[in-house]
Amino acid sequence: MANLAYMISMQRNKAGRPTRKTEKVLQKLDELLRLGLSMAGAARGAGISPSTLYNWIEDDPRVEALANAAVAAAEEQLVKLALEGAKKDGRIAAIMLSKRFPESWGEHSHISGRVDHFHAHRMLPGEFLEGMAAARRLRDESVQDDHARERWLEAGN
Repeated sequence: MANLAYMISMQRNKAGRPTRKTEKVLQKLDELLRLGLSMAGAARGAGISPSTLYNWIEDDPRVEALANAAVAAAEEQLVKLALEGAKKDGRIAAIMLSKRFPESWGEHSHISGRVDHFHAHRMLPGEFLEGMAAARRLRDESVQDDHARERWLEAGN
């Protein structure tokens, strides 16, 4: 990395002004990206604006290669760390699957296609459903009695 950073840093801007693309700045970018910082965060940490970094990446394939390699290294480290954690807590594996393969493992915010209506009465025993209906009738009668009692009290009786 140091050799590539040095070669890149030897460039000058077209206007003749010395570039901020120094070996020190590129090494700092590489270090921060390998830690897992975002492009914008790494740029700020290296003392340049995010737009400057994005311009360098767009204009110089070597800076693009440096950034891509650093981001890939960070991703590799994070995946290794997450896999170790998943051995201890299966929820980590579920989260990783949902992020990596959202179409298969992610939470679906909508349902597409045909959805059959669920009829509980087709799956539950008749006696159970009759008991539920009886409990509902008792509750409804109780609520009605409570309302009647409140109206009677409000009327001053």
